[in-house]
Amino acid sequence: MKDQGFLNSENIFVINSLSQLWRIFPESRPTLDYRLTDITTADESQLLFQSYGDENASEPLFTRELVLDLYGRKWQIDFNSTAEFDSSLPGHALMLAAGTCISLMVFLLASLLTLRRDQAEALASRMTQKLRASNEALQQSEERQRLVLKGSNDGWWDVNVEEWRFIASARSLEMLGYPQQRGFQALHRWQSVIAPTARHALLTELKEIIESDAVSFALETRFTHKNGEEVPLLLRGAIQRDAQGKAVRASGTMLDLTEQKRVEAMKSEFVSTVSHELRTPLTSISGALGIVNSGSLGPVPDKIQKMLEIAHANSLRLNHLINDLLDMEKLAAGKMSLDMRVQRIDTLVDEAITANQAYAEVHGVELNHSDAEPYWGNVDGNRLQQVISNFLSNAIKFSPPSGQVTVQMQIRKDQLRVSVTDQGSGIPEAFQARIFGKFAQADGADNRQKPGTGLGLAICRELMLQMDGAVGFDSPPGQGATFWFELPLAADPSTDDSIAASDLNVSVLVLEDDETAAQFMDLLLRRGGYEPVIANNLRQAKQLLEESTPCALVTDLRLPDGHGLSLIRELRQRKETHHLPVLVVSAYCDEGQRLLDSNVKGIAWLDKPVDESKVVPLLMGLIKRM
Repeated sequence: MKDQGFLNSENIFVINSLSQLWRIFPESRPTLDYRLTDITTADESQLLFQSYGDENASEPLFTRELVLDLYGRKWQIDFNSTAEFDSSLPGHALMLAAGTCISLMVFLLASLLTLRRDQAEALASRMTQKLRASNEALQQSEERQRLVLKGSNDGWWDVNVEEWRFIASARSLEMLGYPQQRGFQALHRWQSVIAPTARHALLTELKEIIESDAVSFALETRFTHKNGEEVPLLLRGAIQRDAQGKAVRASGTMLDLTEQKRVEAMKSEFVSTVSHELRTPLTSISGALGIVNSGSLGPVPDKIQKMLEIAHANSLRLNHLINDLLDMEKLAAGKMSLDMRVQRIDTLVDEAITANQAYAEVHGVELNHSDAEPYWGNVDGNRLQQVISNFLSNAIKFSPPSGQVTVQMQIRKDQLRVSVTDQGSGIPEAFQARIFGKFAQADGADNRQKPGTGLGLAICRELMLQMDGAVGFDSPPGQGATFWFELPLAADPSTDDSIAASDLNVSVLVLEDDETAAQFMDLLLRRGGYEPVIANNLRQAKQLLEESTPCALVTDLRLPDGHGLSLIRELRQRKETHHLPVLVVSAYCDEGQRLLDSNVKGIAWLDKPVDESKVVPLLMGLIKRM
């Protein structure tokens, strides 16, 4: 021990304490050396004790310094590993390598954590940007949808099928005069505004749609406005279903059709007015051409005859066009009145075949029809013949020269099916879905060369529906087409239909103010075995009726000195003419049917321009019934 000057009692006590520790733990001597220094005075330190000598000059591997405040002085104790302890440790190279590896691992771990943190931050930034972009796109999409709905004047609605609740937009409620309502409402409140006349049909259709596997629908219906008026609406929607196919939700739009219906009514009224105005002059033109072509006025030079035949054929074509337009307008407006009664369907089919025989000969087509048993059905004879004639004319038109058109009748359960089969090229598959639509015509070049309005089949479908029947077709590729209709059978009324006009030897009063049309009717009736008497106004007709009672009356409606309905009502009030058959031939038949009491019997209606093949059969059937 060295530098033991400046000792006082406190220093001696500390030194003795360390010496005692040294003796108590002698086993620590090979590993640790100690040194005690008094550092109370900053500029002068005093070494008090040292467990090793100056000969231990090697630098220890491990050191530790401890500063204590005891007995009012500051002490510093230095601990050092001894040379013996240092030499007992593994090689420094191994320790260095281990330390280096650990340091590298710590560095790599820290770098990896930093990299992962940067990647996480970059990922979070990208997700934030995508989320922000998605939110902006969603907002833009919602804004576009809002503007589209606003621009289209549509309202939207949403129905929770499971909970039977609905929510609707302000526009949807505005259509019906109601204020906007927040949140979901009970669905029965929505049902209460369905127009009574449309409620059953709409609920039935919606039930069928929900119970089916349909995913979308579009329905026209009528709702009741708050002021009591009915509002026509178009409902369009999509249905969401669960994994089992059960409907759980329905969402869609509703469109107010009031303006559209108003425009359609104006269009229909315009078509009806124009068509009616065309009928009277067209009847005169067709009648005059028919009379000239028949040779009743004398022979016609061959060159002129050909031109007259072309003019007559085109006048008849225009006649059919006007009739189709008016029939479609009346069917669409629900104004078509049918004269439903039990008749022999096979007889009506035979008459339609006879009426189309000349048309078939012009096209070089043979009509085949085997004799059929008597079949009875409750139908409008004229309208059923219109359906059969349409099927026949289409089959003839699309058959090749020397082809055959076959008409068959067969019983299917309690229904009678009448089918017309041609040998044409068949119906293109792309056209089949819309073949019974309005103005539907195939797009093929060959088909476009065939004349027609595209209304015939649409009219046939509507007529058969009104007669509780159905229409359809079959068309195997390249094997022609078969069009058919089905009707419920009726019981045989056991009436005698074998009486011919020639057996009756009757006279017919013809009341027609147009001289050409009167001459044309006179010619048709004489060909049928009748004796027509012509009157050009009501006064003449009443005079002739006072002189004798004809077997039937053929009359126009709008006359120079009155209306034909007034004469009909007067005849029904007189005992001798109460059952007089009346055939109304006019361009205003729909008006007459609307104004005349439906209880008035013995009336038949024939629109102008007149189809000459219908006049005699219709009049004959009317006379037989009365």
